[in-house]
Amino acid sequence: MYHFSAQVISRKAGRSATAAAAYRAGEEVTDHRTGEVHDYTRKGGVAGAGILAPADAPAWVFDREQLWNQVEAKERRKDAQLCREIDAAIPVELDEHQRIEAVRQFVEQEMVSRGMVADVAFHDFDSGNPHCHIMLSMRDLEPDGFGKKNRDWNDRSVLNGWREKWAEHMNKALELAGEEKRIDHRSYADQGLDFEPTWHMGPAVAAMERRSPGSTAVGRMNQEIEARNEIIAQNYEAEALELDYLETQGDELSGEIAAVQQEIHQRGLERALIEFRRAMQPDPKPEAKPAPSPAPAPQAPRQLAQWQETHKPKPNPGDRILSVIVSKTLDERPMPEPDGTVWEGQPLEAWWRERWEKIKEVAEGLAQSARERLKPIFDRQVVQRAEAAGYRPESIESAELPAPEQPANPEPPTAQEAPQNPPEQPGPDLDLDDLDDDEPTGPRPG
Repeated sequence: MYHFSAQVISRKAGRSATAAAAYRAGEEVTDHRTGEVHDYTRKGGVAGAGILAPADAPAWVFDREQLWNQVEAKERRKDAQLCREIDAAIPVELDEHQRIEAVRQFVEQEMVSRGMVADVAFHDFDSGNPHCHIMLSMRDLEPDGFGKKNRDWNDRSVLNGWREKWAEHMNKALELAGEEKRIDHRSYADQGLDFEPTWHMGPAVAAMERRSPGSTAVGRMNQEIEARNEIIAQNYEAEALELDYLETQGDELSGEIAAVQQEIHQRGLERALIEFRRAMQPDPKPEAKPAPSPAPAPQAPRQLAQWQETHKPKPNPGDRILSVIVSKTLDERPMPEPDGTVWEGQPLEAWWRERWEKIKEVAEGLAQSARERLKPIFDRQVVQRAEAAGYRPESIESAELPAPEQPANPEPPTAQEAPQNPPEQPGPDLDLDDLDDDEPTGPRPG
């Protein structure tokens, strides 16, 4: 159970720091300002008390009566705020030494390190509600007494930080003790839980409830809330068991999935071949009207031949890739020597040869289809460009173009004047081996 609350002890409520310190520690403390003696030496349930202060604190700070009389003497107002008190529950799973050590580390790291003086008292270690009271000074400590009040300690973020750090320190102590239980400083709503918070019971009400459970209105309300929370806890437990079962089933399914993935990996080459055939098949959509084959290109003068070479349409990159694939596919490769390896019920050599022949068959058909489909398009583009330049197919043979001027001393044409056929640009270096990412173990074509 997590509990961490803070309050300010002030004279406005008729309280004093000396009386609060005497009650928390179970000691006798005299108030020098009023002369009143606060004797709580017969109070039970006090497991121990001690004062923690900065390293440079004067000796009088560690005397409880002098410490809180200094606090009382520094305040002049009748409604003055005297000190701050923290009431925090300690996990019941910890033993006495672990409880005291966890609280000491928290107070030293989060409060004394800021310059505060802390008077810590431990209560009810033998009951089911072990807790501690931490009384904190509100003024800066000086060698001869207390100075000005430190307003930075009143910031709300300081208290929120303490609440979170308290949970961290207690959880660390639980972990060191080998306990699985943990506490959380967040509310049930922030944690996404449906539990209802119980009502806080003061010392008097708690004593009455210990003597006679349900004798107070607050005690009866808390009993009803605890009953409803018990039902919610049972539902959460059932959901947790169901989740564990689903996780177990998920682990089993993961094993089956891994086995299937292994089988798929072993058959990866066959799957790659199927995908390759699918990618190599031509467009299944029929053409609305096949284009008529144009008349063969006529013999043209040298100028027309140069023009054709200059304005030749650039080949489609996809056609170049296709030609490379076809050439690679039709390449005769040496088959591996038989070594007795068996794959899918037949020797590995026969398995490879069967699939290689299927690939060659598909590629040869595709190459023939590509030649039939691309040639009319290429020839039609050449004729269209010639017509755009002023030539007509029916008059190209009879066209008399002016001969180029000849120099006085004709020389043989240079390499620049002679018509040049641009070298064919090689396509990307593709290899069917690149498609065989998942292949069976054994020899394969080189």
